[in-house]
Amino acid sequence: MYVNYWLIVLVRQGNITLNIGFDVFTLQENYVSILSKDLFCECVNMEKVSQILVFAIEEDFFNKANYGLSSEFYHFVNLKPFISLNEEETQHYDDFLLNYDNIIKNNFLYKQKMFANLLNNVILVSFELWQKKLQKDETSKPDNELTELCRNFYNLVMQDCKQYHNVEHYADKLGVSRNYLTKIVKEITKQSPKEVIQKQLINETKNLLLNTDKTIKEITEELGFKDSSYLCRFFKNKTKENLTSFRQN
Repeated sequence: MYVNYWLIVLVRQGNITLNIGFDVFTLQENYVSILSKDLFCECVNMEKVSQILVFAIEEDFFNKANYGLSSEFYHFVNLKPFISLNEEETQHYDDFLLNYDNIIKNNFLYKQKMFANLLNNVILVSFELWQKKLQKDETSKPDNELTELCRNFYNLVMQDCKQYHNVEHYADKLGVSRNYLTKIVKEITKQSPKEVIQKQLINETKNLLLNTDKTIKEITEELGFKDSSYLCRFFKNKTKENLTSFRQN
């Protein structure tokens, strides 16, 4: 089936075998997996004595809680949807579970905001852990040519997306055709290059709205949109919110 939510999967005991994006992986004790929305995932096998914790998070809530998150994180979890944890790293997720239970059990006035902050913290920790694990993997296993192309594309998007919104710019800089770049990026990340660019533009917009005092006109100019009304329509279409209400909330 295709996942309709973002999923955080924690294996506390036993193991589980999952088909993730049509590749089969076995997650053992103290493994954590983060699966993006619309990714194909199904359980192939699970030990009878297992403790598997699954947190399902709606995409809008996930994106709002992690508005400042680099798009490189999404690239990481698509390249490697799970990592193993040592004892110290496991403690971060134990703290997450403890605080989650505390919020659930108490009638806090700002429960939703507390959930958002808690989710933001665990995803930022996960981002750092994924970075470390992938860097360690890179020293022992070089990227193949297609993975390297995809990585370079993501780096270019983070660097150039405020000026260039079209896929052709990135294909030209990478020395490949638009069709070839689309094929490879979609094959590895399950997203088209256009979707990657648009997602990063949304993240940049949210960051500017929430962390600066810039006007909508100034944000429009900084992000390379032709006018404020176009940015408003783009943001509303992707997030179901308008710019002003998002900033106020």
